[in-house]
Amino acid sequence: VLMADMHCHILPGVDDGARDWDESLAMARAAVQAGVTHLVATPHFMTGTYASPRAHVLALVAELRQRLAAAGIPLQVFPGCEAYLDPELPELVRAGEVTTLNDAGRHLLVEMPLTAVPPWADDVLFRLQLQGVTPVIAHPERNRALQRDPAPLRRWVERGVLVQVDAGSLEGEHGRAARRAGWRWLREGLVHAAGSDAHRPEHARRIAACARPWADIGASAAEDMLARVLPGVVAGAPPHD
Repeated sequence: VLMADMHCHILPGVDDGARDWDESLAMARAAVQAGVTHLVATPHFMTGTYASPRAHVLALVAELRQRLAAAGIPLQVFPGCEAYLDPELPELVRAGEVTTLNDAGRHLLVEMPLTAVPPWADDVLFRLQLQGVTPVIAHPERNRALQRDPAPLRRWVERGVLVQVDAGSLEGEHGRAARRAGWRWLREGLVHAAGSDAHRPEHARRIAACARPWADIGASAAEDMLARVLPGVVAGAPPHD
């Protein structure tokens, strides 16, 4: 079974994640030890804070792959980013400045503010979809507005948007409200992927948690998500066959 971590800040020196190659390799070892086979490197892309230019991300992923091979660490790493929701995001994606998942131009991990859903969120997500890019919402269970009223999330999923929960949320690392929302949406079928959102080697517990949430929602649903939706996202294929 393919086991993927869709959200990990493993690339060194680009954001608030791994500080150097030693930390990157330590995180990779933790992933393999947890049973993770595929990992998407998702440095922050946030205008004015974290640039994470696409060319730089691709170069770092290429170097990480070489270092993993040299160290004998059997982990497949793919490029990506965690793009902060911004009214200009569709234009930045069209200009080739933002790294889509696997650089395939098909899926983009999008981070909402943690406290609110901006009034222009629907428009930005829709414009991305018009460009053929499926948004994957990063850890919406941690968004206080969606915890209180998940109607926007349900509407987005109905329109084809995908959802990634932080595995740590399901274990209570981000508070009771996030844990409750994550599990409720998982059972409702609103969740398509898990991510560690790990930033450091000491977040190994979050990485290990990526392999666990699916066991509790029934084998067939877990198999469908892991064997079809998740590899599709990683490979840049359509999310549904």
